Amino acid sequence: MKKILLSLLFFSFFTNLLFAQGASCATADPFCTENGAAFPASTNTTAEIGPEYGCLGSQPNPAWYYLQIATSGNLDIDLSNSANEDIDFACWGPFSSLAGACGNLTEDSPGCGLPFFPPCTGNLISCSYSLSATEQINIPNAVAGQFYMVLITNFSNLPTDIFAASTPASIGATDCTIIPPAGCFMSSLTANIGACEPGSVYTLDGTFEYTGAAAGGTVIVEVDNGTSTYTQTFNPPFVINQVFNYSIGNIPADGAASTVTVYFSADPSCNISIPYTATANCSCAADIGTFTVNYNGTPTVPTPGQIFTLCDGETFTVTPNGDYNPADEQFAPPGPPYLPGIGWLVYTCPPT
Repeated sequence: MKKILLSLLFFSFFTNLLFAQGASCATADPFCTENGAAFPASTNTTAEIGPEYGCLGSQPNPAWYYLQIATSGNLDIDLSNSANEDIDFACWGPFSSLAGACGNLTEDSPGCGLPFFPPCTGNLISCSYSLSATEQINIPNAVAGQFYMVLITNFSNLPTDIFAASTPASIGATDCTIIPPAGCFMSSLTANIGACEPGSVYTLDGTFEYTGAAAGGTVIVEVDNGTSTYTQTFNPPFVINQVFNYSIGNIPADGAASTVTVYFSADPSCNISIPYTATANCSCAADIGTFTVNYNGTPTVPTPGQIFTLCDGETFTVTPNGDYNPADEQFAPPGPPYLPGIGWLVYTCPPT
């Protein structure tokens, strides 16, 4: 068995927008390829019974699309994928309209057109079932206004993103007006607030997803703590319904009211945000505090910073005033309970 087909989303990327894939011919989605296309592949599905699939020995994980020709001429479409997995395709046409096309996906019988054989009446015009991770759909002599049906597959049944674009040598071109406008929409955002790290900083990580992308630019994840911003940037291609992982570190742990936002640089209004409270500061803020000193003897209480002498037989007491700030136990080290204390040094010197 050669492989497992991985269904592809084949859409217009002329606006850098991505669309949902058609799981059957009847639910095929439109696409155009003038500026390239990008789409995620589905897995664990099987193509419908009915169409004649030609060279495709198996058809798991189908993704169906249709295109309409805008400019007459030969049209070649290159296919590739991010995981370099084995992809395949079949293309039928031309059709004057989409009505009835799905019930008329046929291939020529062997030997058709030869003497004593039936005429060649099939409309399968391009097909590949090779082991290659790249393919090329060839549509010769396309005529403006005609429609073609395309099935794209990936034999590996593994997650991958598929890319398609018409070749520079193509004279024909597809009609991008059949693509319905798709608005930019951020569908989900999660945020995990990390613990305080050495240096009193923390890391924020999580995921985001969108079901519609802006045209061009980048995707930016931005943390704003009211004082500064901390960002991570994602470059195209923009693949819808894909879960993206982000991680932003070295954010000050100051307990500040903060916000994480994901947005498209080409359309900042297309965004999603989560407000949160930053991790608390974990730096050591220990303070010994103040003390009250009492003497029993002849010395008088000196002024602050004055050196004084305590004679033999005389005493003094030091009492904390309770305004100390003990050191925190940093970063939860293993071991016995942390019991910070204060040490005193008393020394003598020979009498003068």
